[in-house]
Amino acid sequence: MKAPKAITDCMKRLMSERKLVCTRSDFPGCSQIPDEGFAGWQTQDIRTDVSEETAAQACRNAQ
Repeated sequence: MKAPKAITDCMKRLMSERKLVCTRSDFPGCSQIPDEGFAGWQTQDIRTDVSEETAAQACRNAQ
């Protein structure tokens, strides 16, 4: 059986992803070409559509 930390880490990977996000709300907002640290773009952890229950089951099954 996997250690609880391994299951928790697995769940975090399934439930979030790193994406470039426009962080400026002012007009004209971010540049048209996403680039980390440029013109309002930042990489952030974004929640995926995977539920906690689904992630937990998938990670337990992936032993």
